[in-house]
Amino acid sequence: MRSVSLSVLSLLFFGLLGCTVSPGYRQEGSRWLFVSPRGIGDAPALFPVKGADFATFHQLVDPEYAADSNYAYYRGDRIKGALPGSFRHLSGVYWMDARRIYFEGVPIIGADPASFEVLRSPWARDAKSCFRGPYPIPDSDPSTFQPIDFLWARDKSHYYAYNHTNIVIVRCDYSSMRILGSGYAKDRNQVFWLGREVKGADAGTFEVIGASLGKDKFRRYGGAEEFWMDKKTREPNQPPQRNAGSRPSSVNSSVSETPSSLGPRG
Repeated sequence: MRSVSLSVLSLLFFGLLGCTVSPGYRQEGSRWLFVSPRGIGDAPALFPVKGADFATFHQLVDPEYAADSNYAYYRGDRIKGALPGSFRHLSGVYWMDARRIYFEGVPIIGADPASFEVLRSPWARDAKSCFRGPYPIPDSDPSTFQPIDFLWARDKSHYYAYNHTNIVIVRCDYSSMRILGSGYAKDRNQVFWLGREVKGADAGTFEVIGASLGKDKFRRYGGAEEFWMDKKTREPNQPPQRNAGSRPSSVNSSVSETPSSLGPRG
């Protein structure tokens, strides 16, 4: 009961302060807790670290990770199969032990710890394959693999894009392919957003005008979709004008959204 009361008091304390709380581990009585800033309202959430060896438990260089004499932990949960004696930070978002490579507490199937190399986090490679976070990249060539930015990479044969779900091989004209930023790329014939073709876009005049926004001489685009287009003249329109006090256009509100994960993670 005393431990529960302390947890409740801690939540009230952080909530009343309204302060920003960083993730990490702390002691409470005879147990360890993981403190997550993603609680209710302004208060953090507190999660007991189940089965932790109190005497040997310690936080690692990343405050979301910890270890004791028996286990390694990510955000308060045991990392299945991890060897605490050799578990350590490798680089960027990657961790390792003597047997495996890990991303956010999950082992990356097929990754070789002996040859694994972080190129530009979250892009990495080993002797046989390339990776972005937990995803192996099919048909990639490790010897020529080059990260371009947070979302795009290439090797001697292909361009690769991360579409916030998986890695896709982009079918493009390799020699003329250029990465434009904000998720966009183009070759001499086509425009792409996160590896998806932007249908109807004019590659010769296409340019990026904002976060996940682009335009060509005919129309404007949000991601891979066109908007503000006059279907008769094929000329780009400005956002509809409205009188003061009128409701915002539903078209404007929907196309102005930008995927939250487009920004660099680190």
